[in-house]
Amino acid sequence: GVSKVRAGLELARPNAASPLEVQAGILLGTNSRRGGEDLGRFSHNRRVTLSPQAARIARQATCFCDLFWEATDVPSGRAVAVECQSIAHHFGTQSSVRDADRATALQMMDVEVVQLTYAQLVDARRFSAFSQFLADKLGVASREKTGRELRAQAKLRFEVLVDWGDLPFV
Repeated sequence: GVSKVRAGLELARPNAASPLEVQAGILLGTNSRRGGEDLGRFSHNRRVTLSPQAARIARQATCFCDLFWEATDVPSGRAVAVECQSIAHHFGTQSSVRDADRATALQMMDVEVVQLTYAQLVDARRFSAFSQFLADKLGVASREKTGRELRAQAKLRFEVLVDWGDLPFV
């Protein structure tokens, strides 16, 4: 049991605010040997203080980015934020407008904003296309996955993309 707990802790990153953020973080950040996309060094819910002009657009002084890659870790020198869009938290006209305002404000702060929907995450082919797009934004070279990596990817997706409401309380 201890080895499974250790392996799980290696996948975990602090400060995720929703199951969708956790799932996206695990699938994007875990190394390819374990089935992830190996897009590593990001943080969950990174606080970005907005300039006065960006704050006017967003109608708030700060934003929290779901997954955030620092500009210093990206060859383009531009920070990248993945915003996880789920029906549970991003449904309806008001929420869509607020999300658009935040994305514009973050882009004013030189943060590249990339939207990830739950539907993109759970569909393996769509997620592969999303991951390639994100890798390009991050300046990460792509390569073909080995058979072993593809098997690990299928296993990781099976383990991560579960309905968390069905999990037993331990």
